[in-house]
Amino acid sequence: MKGVVNLNKSIGEIIEHVCNRYGLEIGDIKSKCREEYLIWPRHIAMYLCFQAGHGTKHIGKAFNRSRSMSSHAIKSVHDLSSVYPKLNKERVNLARELDIIE
Repeated sequence: MKGVVNLNKSIGEIIEHVCNRYGLEIGDIKSKCREEYLIWPRHIAMYLCFQAGHGTKHIGKAFNRSRSMSSHAIKSVHDLSSVYPKLNKERVNLARELDIIE
């Protein structure tokens, strides 16, 4: 990513966009459910919130998770994106759609 552009995206806007993209309900992504189909969208939403300038504590709270869980999700997206080009492209496209990066 070139850099953060828009620090004004709210966590709610990011969650709503990711849910729309993956066909999920907001309640699904914030739930305690650990079904495989929810993990990547939830993690990418947390990552995008972090890229938009939100702190891990606030991200965790918004997703009904701990600060350490949001840190884990952010690291997971970063690590997986560096290994899998398809996931990296998806991550960058979502960030561009949200105007988080240029």
